[in-house]
Amino acid sequence: MPSRDSRNGPDHPIKSIVRAEYESDTLPDNLEPTLVPNIPWTELPLTEAVMSAAGLDAPMREIVRHYAECGYAIIDPEISEATIDSAMSAVHDLCFDKRGELVRNRITDGWKSIPAVREIAISQKVTAILRALYQREPIPFQTLNFPVGTQQKTHSDTIHFSSFPPGFMCGVWVALEDVDEANGPLHYYSGSHRLPTFEMYDIGKSGVLAPGEESHGADHYGRYEEFIEYYINNQQGIERREVHLKKGEALIWSANLFHGGNPILDPRRTRFSQVTHFYFNDCMYYTPLLSDSYIGRFYLRDIADIRSGARVPNIFNGKSLPLKASGLHTISPLGDTLIPVSREQSFFKRLAETAYRMLKPGKR
Repeated sequence: MPSRDSRNGPDHPIKSIVRAEYESDTLPDNLEPTLVPNIPWTELPLTEAVMSAAGLDAPMREIVRHYAECGYAIIDPEISEATIDSAMSAVHDLCFDKRGELVRNRITDGWKSIPAVREIAISQKVTAILRALYQREPIPFQTLNFPVGTQQKTHSDTIHFSSFPPGFMCGVWVALEDVDEANGPLHYYSGSHRLPTFEMYDIGKSGVLAPGEESHGADHYGRYEEFIEYYINNQQGIERREVHLKKGEALIWSANLFHGGNPILDPRRTRFSQVTHFYFNDCMYYTPLLSDSYIGRFYLRDIADIRSGARVPNIFNGKSLPLKASGLHTISPLGDTLIPVSREQSFFKRLAETAYRMLKPGKR
């Protein structure tokens, strides 16, 4: 049976290969985090000497320590009020009709058409903090703008956005107006980022894009939400908190921090906000909800860096994977070839035929 650790989730062949190369049960006391390239910095022992060597000042050290312990940080992203108001106005016009009725409850990737949304996503202050937290280059790749509270059930972003190596993803939520208990604030479970990660196999389901499962997406995700509600409500020592932020403040959360949206107590209220999702460089990017990673099938994401608009390569163990477009792929045993699932049967048939020809009598 697969084993599970609290950071990476269940083993499968690809994860096992990487962990065997880069991890051990005990790290030498003098091993600096930068020498363990495939583990997020904040998941390693962070001594004062290590943070000093990294050049972090006292305020940044405090942010790093809190993030490592609790899985989130509340910061001032230093975004101008004019930028925030411009983003909110543009989102308002897209989400409400002329009578003031709500017609859309979210805008995906508004950065492509709304300059203020892009400016929020590429905040220099946020970028600097993420560099300190992960010791890698952050890549803003998606924005979501909300006119009202989502009332979303508790979940971890790792079901939607994951990376390989694990953990190199986070979200940054910026309040575009004041948020309190009445207009649907976020909630989160402090310290829950240290709990196991879960994919569809863990709850007895296949990835949504597995053959024969394509029409069961809503059912599969509903099952995931039910499991998470049961799981998180039966954890000891994990405290649920609400996020009441002032306009312009931001919440950074790690990939596996369990969070959701509270009920809207005053339906007359808006709750304009923006989430920017970040990956980090030199990773493989995939969607667990659509994948079956235990058997090596990954829905790989073809992402673009919001700052430049340039495509970001998927990297596995230092090798660039030749991804042409987002989709479900199997990774070859050598970790350097992508096989679209639609063609994997013929690929492995050819591989087996080649091996047979090489091994049959007279060919060895």
